[in-house]
Amino acid sequence: REFWVQQLSLQAQYLDAIAASGRGSGTPFDSIDDWNVSLNASLPIYSGNSRRSALNRSRIQVRQLALSDAATRQGIEQSIRAAMHAAQASYVNIELSEIGAEASRKNLELVSEAYKQGTLSILDLLDAQNQSLQADLNASNAVHDFLLNIMSYQRATSTFEFLLGPTDKRASRDEFFQYIKEREADDRPTLGESP
Repeated sequence: REFWVQQLSLQAQYLDAIAASGRGSGTPFDSIDDWNVSLNASLPIYSGNSRRSALNRSRIQVRQLALSDAATRQGIEQSIRAAMHAAQASYVNIELSEIGAEASRKNLELVSEAYKQGTLSILDLLDAQNQSLQADLNASNAVHDFLLNIMSYQRATSTFEFLLGPTDKRASRDEFFQYIKEREADDRPTLGESP
C-alpha cells in the first residue's frame, strides 16, 4: 500500500490570553483568540525505486526466516530420531552383553575345571578370568550407555520423565518400548531373505 497511499497530517493550534495584569499589559487586541488549522497531504510519485527495493528486501527476509524455521525444525527432528535410534541400539546391546557375560562365566567355569585337572596352564585360567571380568564390565557399561541415551532422548524431546506423574511415566515408557519392538520386528529378516 505504500505505493499509492498518501500521507496525511492535520495540525491545529489555539492561543488565548487567559490573564494579563500590571501597568501597560492591556492592549485592545488581548481579547482576540488566535487559532490556526493546517492539513498537509503528500503522495510519493517518485522515490528513486527505494520502495520497490524495500519491498523486495522484506520478501527475501520473510523467505529467509521461513527457511531458517524449516531448518530448525529439521534439526530438532533429526536429533530426536538420532537419540531414539541410539537408545534402541543400546537397549538391544544390554541383552547381547548379558549373553556374552553369561558365556564368559561358563567359559571360566570350564577353564577352572580344566586347570584343576591339570590340562590347562595358569595363563589360560588368567585369560578366562580377564575375559569374564571384561564381559561383566561390558554388560554394566551397556546399561549405563542405555541410560545416557535415554537422557539424550528426553533432552531432545524436552520431556523429562522424573517431572511426569506416574501414569504419564508409564505411558511414555510404553510408547518408547513399543517403538523399539516395532523396529526390532521390522529389522528381522523374513523367510527367504538373507540376514
